[in-house]
Amino acid sequence: MICFRKFKILYFKILDEKLELIKKVEEFLGPRNWIEEWKIRENGKTENQRKLEKELCYSIKDEKWGKCSEIMENGVSFDFVDSDGYGTFYWLLYQAIDSNNSVAKEILNQIEENEKIGHIEKQWAIFMIRENYGGAAIVINWRNKIGFGTEIVTKSKRPIFNTIMMMGEYNWEEEFTILIIDQISNFEVIFVTDLNYIKHQKLEQNVKGSLPKFIIIAKRKCSNIDELVERVFSNKYFHQSEPLIWKFKIGKIQKYVCSYFHDLKISEDVILYLENGKVRYKSKTDVFPRNIEILEVENYLKEKLNGNLEIKMSQLLGLGGESIVIRKMINIAGMDKEFALRISNYENSAKMTKKVKMFEGHYTDTYDNDRFGDGVGIDIIDPEAVYKSENVKEMEIKNINHKNIIKYVDHTFEVIDSILCHITGK
Repeated sequence: MICFRKFKILYFKILDEKLELIKKVEEFLGPRNWIEEWKIRENGKTENQRKLEKELCYSIKDEKWGKCSEIMENGVSFDFVDSDGYGTFYWLLYQAIDSNNSVAKEILNQIEENEKIGHIEKQWAIFMIRENYGGAAIVINWRNKIGFGTEIVTKSKRPIFNTIMMMGEYNWEEEFTILIIDQISNFEVIFVTDLNYIKHQKLEQNVKGSLPKFIIIAKRKCSNIDELVERVFSNKYFHQSEPLIWKFKIGKIQKYVCSYFHDLKISEDVILYLENGKVRYKSKTDVFPRNIEILEVENYLKEKLNGNLEIKMSQLLGLGGESIVIRKMINIAGMDKEFALRISNYENSAKMTKKVKMFEGHYTDTYDNDRFGDGVGIDIIDPEAVYKSENVKEMEIKNINHKNIIKYVDHTFEVIDSILCHITGK
């Protein structure tokens, strides 16, 4: 009697956990017919059926095809999911696509298309819920290889946020991002909605690497995307312009304008102005004004100057090639407090492009004729080239909470001088 009671408790515990998982999947994706069918199956399963489902999963994973065939003859479903979120269908796709196993391919081909799509969507959603974005990315990769494309991402509740979270993963391809952007008809509305979700959930730290990359790609479809970002992340630390973050180009290298004065050991605020076609500047300790000695700096400032301009070198705390740290007084609850703000900016260069072909809704490199044939050649921004040139190395960490990392009080995005900037406050 005691054993039966323990068995009954365990049975309902497993059922409750499965129904909770189904609830989370439905909240993530929205209503689906296959989710309703999944609920019905789970509520009607016996303990033996659950045992067989688990055996089917590991038979496919371990390539025990005889045992797999025997279990499938009993009509066992692909519903088993292990404690790490890996389901039976994940291993079937792995064996069929990555391992190129002929038996797995045959099983996959025998499954009806609608059922197949449901199982793939289910596995992708479970990975996304568990924040296993690498697993989610490989499911989309596999799905694309068997001809279903990226629609499950487009049809999810937060398609742009979901895309951004997968973009940094090894198995994610830029083609997927382009396809998803093209598939979203009301792009601006969804982009703003997903940005607001990022802001309200305080997820700026999670997307600081991939969001700028996404913006670079999306500019092809939405030319005013910077304005949308600015609308959501309205500036609270800086006005529309901040000379300390300006960069000039010398050869192929971009350097901060303030580095010119920093290298001259100037730590006081400087006033710049044009005089007889030359840029002149003077700090508090200078008796006479000085000329800018580097031509590239002078030419850059000539384009910026419209009357006198002040660069507050006294606010500069730190300077590197990839970010800058500025001292700033911020009013918090009616009191002025001094903050150290690290700013990393992302130049959305439209000059870095690559040739691609468009063929039946797909984009591919021009040399890949075997896959897509003779498509229509077009130029698009090369996000990989831009991102590699602009990426901030110290921002590659996955988690800001670490014993060797300074604790920060805020992470946000601001558009300063028409450039997207990630700001970390301390």
